Amino acid sequence: MLAVTLVFVTAVASFPPSHLGGLAGMAFYPAFMVALGGIPLGPLLRRSARALPFALAAALGSAFFGRTPVFALGPFTVTAGMVACVSLVLKALLSVSAVLILSAAASFEGLCAFLAGAGMPRAARLQLALTHRYMAVLTEESAAMTTAYALRSRSGGIKLRHGGSFLGQLLLRSFDRAGRVYGAMLLRGFDGTFRAGGEGKKWTAGDTAFTLGVSLAVAAFRVFEPASLLGKFLAGGPG
Repeated sequence: MLAVTLVFVTAVASFPPSHLGGLAGMAFYPAFMVALGGIPLGPLLRRSARALPFALAAALGSAFFGRTPVFALGPFTVTAGMVACVSLVLKALLSVSAVLILSAAASFEGLCAFLAGAGMPRAARLQLALTHRYMAVLTEESAAMTTAYALRSRSGGIKLRHGGSFLGQLLLRSFDRAGRVYGAMLLRGFDGTFRAGGEGKKWTAGDTAFTLGVSLAVAAFRVFEPASLLGKFLAGGPG
């Protein structure tokens, strides 16, 4: 699943800005995976939309630099910069949706097992796994500090002049909590090896067929751009 996601994101990123039709056709992959995995579409769209402001902030600059006219929509002239802006937004949304589908369809332990099989160093896997597992602990510490600050402050929110002190205290509390967590892990026999639940899973012929089949479909949509060809056919007619 991770390999297919990497292939898809690479294919999406490789589209030139002017190939909007082919880029839009890459939406077949999220649609296929949603149908195959039974992933709820509403939450996926809402979480993907969270990336939209960041994508727009990064893409709006290109809309003002490319002034070459591309085509006209009535009295409105569409420039190359506007096309590039739309292209960047589509790439961001497609890539984010692919990552969200990966997180919904595969367990984190399974991803760590795949990375182990791919030769990722043990120290890097351990760091990744512990960061994912104990992110909730950091969130808990931050929430406790925010509640304590709100109880002692009339305004309730954290003031800007206190932000540096707040972050410094959060860092110190994180160091202290990390030491206590590490001590508890040692008492439970931790020897530096993270044993993910999916490490015993064998790669099957079905995994190979799925990876090759979807990757080849993504490559076909990238090379031949069926959506663009269909659009040209419908615009020009059968003759």
